Amino acid sequence: LGAPLSHPKAVKIRVRKANDAPVVTAPELGGGYALYLDQGSRGKLEGASHEEAGRFYRQTQWTPEEASAYVYDDDVIEYHYPATLEPHLGYELWSSRPTRDYDVDTNFYDSEPIIGWETSPVYDIKKRGDSPQSSHPRYFVNFQDRLFFTATDDDHGAELWSTDGSITNMNADIMPGRRGSDPRYLTLYDDLLYFAAAGHSADEWRVDPKYRDECDSMRRASFDPDIAFVVSLSNEWQPGATYDCPQGFRWMDSEEALRTFTGRNYGPSQGGRDENPLKSRADMATDEERVYYSQCGWHAWEYLGIQREHFRFSDSHVTGLYKAASSPDSRRPDVDLVKGGWQGVELKTSRFAGIVCVADPESYDVAPTGRELWASDGSPQGTYRAVNSASHSDPQYLCAHDGALFFGAMSEHGRELHRFSKETAEGRGVMRMVADIRRGPDSSDPKYLQSCGGVLWFVANDGLRGEELYASDGGLGYLNRDAGDAANDNVLYEQRGEAGTRLAKDIRPGKQSSSPDHFVCLNNVLLFAATDDVNGRELWRAAWSDMTDSSTLIVQRVADIHQGSGSSSPEYLAVLKNVVYFAADDGRVGRELWKTDGTKAGTRLVADSRLGSLGSSPRYLTLLDNKLFYVARTQDPADQVDRTIEAPVASRLWATDGSRANTRPVFDETGNYMDLDRMSLDAGGGTLATLGNALYYPARRGATRLDGGLTKGHSSARKGKPQAFAVHDADDDVLTLVLDVIPREAGGLSLDVAPPPSIEVLEGDLTQDPSQTFRGTSAQLNLLLADLWFAAAPKYSGAVEIKASVRDDPLLCVANVTDGCERGENATGVATMRVFVRRHNQAPTVSVIKGPIGASSDGWNRFEGFASVGDPDADAADLGVDASTGLRIEPRLVVTVTVEKGVVSLGATDARLSFIEGTGVDDRRVVVDASVEALNEALGVVTYACENCELGSDEITVEVDDGGFSGIGGPLTASGTVEVSIVRR
Repeated sequence: LGAPLSHPKAVKIRVRKANDAPVVTAPELGGGYALYLDQGSRGKLEGASHEEAGRFYRQTQWTPEEASAYVYDDDVIEYHYPATLEPHLGYELWSSRPTRDYDVDTNFYDSEPIIGWETSPVYDIKKRGDSPQSSHPRYFVNFQDRLFFTATDDDHGAELWSTDGSITNMNADIMPGRRGSDPRYLTLYDDLLYFAAAGHSADEWRVDPKYRDECDSMRRASFDPDIAFVVSLSNEWQPGATYDCPQGFRWMDSEEALRTFTGRNYGPSQGGRDENPLKSRADMATDEERVYYSQCGWHAWEYLGIQREHFRFSDSHVTGLYKAASSPDSRRPDVDLVKGGWQGVELKTSRFAGIVCVADPESYDVAPTGRELWASDGSPQGTYRAVNSASHSDPQYLCAHDGALFFGAMSEHGRELHRFSKETAEGRGVMRMVADIRRGPDSSDPKYLQSCGGVLWFVANDGLRGEELYASDGGLGYLNRDAGDAANDNVLYEQRGEAGTRLAKDIRPGKQSSSPDHFVCLNNVLLFAATDDVNGRELWRAAWSDMTDSSTLIVQRVADIHQGSGSSSPEYLAVLKNVVYFAADDGRVGRELWKTDGTKAGTRLVADSRLGSLGSSPRYLTLLDNKLFYVARTQDPADQVDRTIEAPVASRLWATDGSRANTRPVFDETGNYMDLDRMSLDAGGGTLATLGNALYYPARRGATRLDGGLTKGHSSARKGKPQAFAVHDADDDVLTLVLDVIPREAGGLSLDVAPPPSIEVLEGDLTQDPSQTFRGTSAQLNLLLADLWFAAAPKYSGAVEIKASVRDDPLLCVANVTDGCERGENATGVATMRVFVRRHNQAPTVSVIKGPIGASSDGWNRFEGFASVGDPDADAADLGVDASTGLRIEPRLVVTVTVEKGVVSLGATDARLSFIEGTGVDDRRVVVDASVEALNEALGVVTYACENCELGSDEITVEVDDGGFSGIGGPLTASGTVEVSIVRR
């Protein structure tokens, strides 16, 4: 009994302090470099923030509530990060254009660029979502002073877009809905833009929405609302033409119609001229609604002053069936009085009312006829299917030739070569097969169509020889009456002589393919890449000078660039000033830029832009402003240092005027590292796009990184002071900071201002040490780290790692002592940042025999030990081994020997020397590209002659050009001159 009782007792709990590990953070570079330096130069390390270090600690050690309640300081320092740190977009449309002062000389190659080039995104087409998404711009073509292309957005799928560089918009929603029509092979023909697309064109033939009847000109059947009678604007039927049903419906065929419309009742007589007399029988009468007779605002058969009666099925041009507008909804179809199909048979084409459609949800975003040929004038209302009689023809590799449009397309013969001729002002016409190269239903698959020298060239497979080169005059091989040629005989083309369509050459005899590709036309000669069994994949040429004489059709190899059975694999061929440029690999210098005039002697290397066997891999050669622009890898300093290091290089924009000296990156200072959408570019023809003076291409921001590390690029705001590293210790212990440069020979660390007395210097002299050690609190060390510099060694190049280690020294607890001490062991935090040291090109050397030297005016004079050249970069270079020979790849220089009066011959002219100008024999000026060893052998003994010269003096000048052999700084040269005294013997 009684109230509840309690007995309180207090228990003391002591929470002992434990040691917290210190935190050290480096700049958030996303795998990039904090600083780019030249050999022997010095730069400040920055990018970290002590506020960010504290934030990191709080985020990892505190609860979410504690971290969110923390009040940050208000100091905001803006400094610059490489663009890789910005949230990048997907592959979108970008442009590169020159920025110059047009009041001064703007010759890009005879003087330095006044301002330079700028690269920027044009428009973010696919914007939705938090993760990067891509619109993948592709299939570029210039039309109406705009750049047209295919791109994908979230609302419409892949559709037709265009831009003028500032305004970018979708031109036509060819397939409404999110699937898109995916236009491909955009090609100009006559005055319109043609392409292949999987589109929908119901609105093209239907009554305009403003003038439709009370049923939206699409009345539903009373016995089944899934059946619709869709009204046509025109009352003239085109048998065999395609009429698309509205989306979500498909065109009913005759077989399905006979299963669906089974009624035998005619309904009461309407007094029609062609009315069946059975309608007067009472047992055949019905009150069922009529298809369209006096329905939905029609007056009998008339609407908008036009008589309409026959609703057709998809194969009515064969069966003759139709639904009469005056018949009951469920009444079985009527038929034209004359059966047997429309070929040569006259059907009832007048009083056409429209078509019969049936609901089919699965067909909502499916093109009724598949991928077909479309035409556009650039406007939504001017975009329509160009061929109305085809079905799932899927045109590919469109090419304008001989006043027509050619392509590979599907039919009952498989995929074969077809010809389209524009026959109406709107751009519509008829598609006809040119030749059935692979007889029967199998496909020869024509591709890479190219018009050159009055000949249509392409690749096809006849089933016997593999993929080989074919030639055609574009004439129809026979009258394809199934496609309606009899009704369009005005556009037939007669075969001329022995022309027609034929195999040009079986380059690789047998079943295997030579696979010609990368076609380009040079002065009516086709140049391309192809493979044979002897020389591998090399450069070829083809021409047909007289199409009435097959003996004038000549196909031959131009040059064996990769000698032997190895392949140089030429690609990305483009024309500049009557010369073809291309990428090829000779097996020695890697894939580099080459040029040819179409002859073996005129095929040579333009520039070895990335020394060694790796190559710069030029791609997407594009003509603009009398130069060729292309994308290639930068010269990589890591090639000379350590092949395992991935230097901060990627694809960059280059330009050439055809000379070695003027083949270089467009951006001299701001390195435009380009992350291109190579899949879209290769699918669209393998070139960049041009409009005005700008280049356009699909790219993304992810790899667009600017030189200079944190000193240039996109700015980002962060709290706290920018410094090399940042340290934070929750316990505020005394810390030991160790800074190491890895490798040690790369350079050293230094301070501009002496550290405060409160910081103890344990190792290093603070000038240029590969390792330094300091001791102090986190606040003291952060002051020091705000003034940390890295000085690169004069002879080192490549990647450098700077490591920061922070160890705390807690006040450890002893027995029975708890105040001010910490439990636990010493803890260490580690962070690293990377610096890249760029190699500088060093000048070549040349030494010549001491003059003056005597020479007879009559006959040859032999000078031994005449000259020698060298290059310190080349001496130290290790470019690997030639895979085909197993020999060391030698660095190459260009030497020019010039004589004022006489001529010279070099001591060697063998295959190791590539003559750019002259032959090495009896030259007044000779320019040769070769290795240092081969050049010295050629210059070691020089013969000189000056017949009929007056007595006196002459000069022989030797100049060596390293072409920017290694590192940055551009090409360097050296020269020497020998005076020759001409005397009589």
